[in-house]
Amino acid sequence: MASKIIGVSSSFKFDWKIEQFSKLDSHEGHTSDVFSVGGCQWKVQIYPKGEREVYDYLSLYLVPVELTKTMNMEFNFAVTSQIDHNISVRIEGKDKFGKEDKLGLGWATFMRLTELHDPAKGFIVNDKCLITVEIAVKERRLMDDSSTPPLALATATSSQMSSAAPTSASPQSEPDGTPQSQYVPAVSETEV
Repeated sequence: MASKIIGVSSSFKFDWKIEQFSKLDSHEGHTSDVFSVGGCQWKVQIYPKGEREVYDYLSLYLVPVELTKTMNMEFNFAVTSQIDHNISVRIEGKDKFGKEDKLGLGWATFMRLTELHDPAKGFIVNDKCLITVEIAVKERRLMDDSSTPPLALATATSSQMSSAAPTSASPQSEPDGTPQSQYVPAVSETEV
């Protein structure tokens, strides 16, 4: 019986509307509901006034809750204007999460607080903020010829994901042109 390796992709889009944004605990951070993609459980963690030594940025992380296998993931975060949906701050990441990984990955300096709180840009309206997370998981599986192909693993298919709107706002750049936002591991849950 012959075997072959096949690629399996799953994707998910999570829209998180955060109410009473100004009342969130800036030291403890704020965590989304748990969602499932790629057969594993995830959550988003934000620090509305930055995290650790970062005080003037919104910090965002994708955090595994229950990781049962190693996964190659592409993900992006976007904070979208509620007065002009064509304006958003969007950053993409790509990484491998292993079963032993307990920390999340994301950006300590995702978005300057001056931009986030600018009423003219509309990222916070009536004390509400909209954060969108899109995740794509790429897996490789070994199958023999008699096996039935695996089903999609996500709670939403890639055809159900909306296409990303052009980003007209972006994080500030350093003088040499490199973005200020840096992709970093999140704090461990014991540090939170």
